[in-house]
Amino acid sequence: MIENLPRDNDLFAIIDLGSNSFHLLIARFLHGRLHPIQRVRRKVQLASGLDTNNLLNEQSIKRGLECIAIFADRVGHFNPVNVRAVATATLRLAHNREQFISRAERLLGHKIEVIDGEKEASLIYLGASLASHDQPKRLVIDIGGASTEIIIGDDLDIRYLKSLSVGCVTWQQQFFTSKIISLNQFDEATNKAKLIFLKEKSELSHLDWDVALSACGTIQTLNEIMIAQRLGSEITLDILYKLKDQIIQSTQLGLITVKGLFLDKAVVFTSGLSILIGLFEALEIQTLVPTDGALREGLLASFEFTHQNAIDDNAAISYIQNRYQVDVEQANRVQAQLERFILSNSATITLSTRIKKILRYCIALHEIGLVVDLKNTNQHASYLIHHIPQLGLTSYEKILISLWLQMLNPQKIKVTQLVKQSVLDLVDATLLSIMIKLAVISCSHRDDRFVAPFVVKIFKKNSHSNQIIDANNLDSIELIELQISKSYLLTHPLVSAYLQELIHEIKYEVKINIKLSRL
Repeated sequence: MIENLPRDNDLFAIIDLGSNSFHLLIARFLHGRLHPIQRVRRKVQLASGLDTNNLLNEQSIKRGLECIAIFADRVGHFNPVNVRAVATATLRLAHNREQFISRAERLLGHKIEVIDGEKEASLIYLGASLASHDQPKRLVIDIGGASTEIIIGDDLDIRYLKSLSVGCVTWQQQFFTSKIISLNQFDEATNKAKLIFLKEKSELSHLDWDVALSACGTIQTLNEIMIAQRLGSEITLDILYKLKDQIIQSTQLGLITVKGLFLDKAVVFTSGLSILIGLFEALEIQTLVPTDGALREGLLASFEFTHQNAIDDNAAISYIQNRYQVDVEQANRVQAQLERFILSNSATITLSTRIKKILRYCIALHEIGLVVDLKNTNQHASYLIHHIPQLGLTSYEKILISLWLQMLNPQKIKVTQLVKQSVLDLVDATLLSIMIKLAVISCSHRDDRFVAPFVVKIFKKNSHSNQIIDANNLDSIELIELQISKSYLLTHPLVSAYLQELIHEIKYEVKINIKLSRL
């Protein structure tokens, strides 16, 4: 059985120990989903306590522990499997991080994980992407206290990610220590950040994006200023230059008179703004849109509810279907069709218990991508299969399922992709891909009364006593015969159209001989 399956009204916590602020996010489990109900933010500026030897001073450790004590009052009694606490750039850098973490864990009553820059970036991208479905090609940036993450992706597929040592707290210490902000000071900070970002530009030359997104503190503060000054909803370089001028015109940081900017945020926002301008100039960003999702939302989306114990497949499938709002009746309908196809070809295809298990997961979750968006649902499903921790599958098994899901309509079966998996030989992987597609097509009406009564017959070439059939050579498949009544095809033109497309795909792209017999 799955241990610690959540029940309605169970509470979960995400704790983000950032370089500038510590965050606590509380979520309530209800009807298979986690719903945020409380957010707590405390400005700690842990990064300001790092010395030149990357050692945290006692003052910054004390500030951090005081905040942890506040969080502990809220989550100390939570089930440990319901809490995930992570630390980012400053605690990655600090050589004496264990001195802080050990004390913090005792106070909190929960483990704290120091995540690497790439893990942080991928979680930030996941959080931003799930909060912004409109345009698939995304640039996501996150300016933290001690690092800046840059991620480019297409839907949920990450194409580039990097975590760079540029942060608003570290930049504040380096460039904005005096109370007076000069143009030279600001430009020096911007140019140093810009040079670091420009070094990444060659790696980005072949990538593009439709929208740039961010949910970091600098962007949230910037959004507050733009609302107060009625500057619109999209961030542009002209707006950033305008705010830069407003800050420089103020003689002292403590007396900054930028409309919409609170005094307690003025110093760190100034350094964040200098970094943001460097990003815009280096990457030639035209506009940037504030979003609601980042690291904490990414952690929430990938939350591990279970221990790493053996998982009961029925319970796992049922739980995940419920959480991601899968149409269980349709999944069962497709599963029944696939099992019928396999049973009628048991002499040709022999499936191990392992493969049967993989197929069950594949069909049970083949529509899971709909929870993200109807557009590119196959790609969304593929991504989720890779990142849902409750699946009782190995990474190799997830790759195979992911490939099968990516080849469902309207996508094509790609033999060049199937050779990349190592669970099945190419012949059986291809034949099962065809049968999966056919099972889905036969259930297009999502109604038991109208399931297409296909009969599938697979013929492999007979092997002579001195001949070994290559299980990775599709030429070993002599014929696939599909049988269906003429009357069904005449009265169900949509299924007929899908079938003709699949036959054309098998014959001319997969290059397997296929025959349709109308009974």
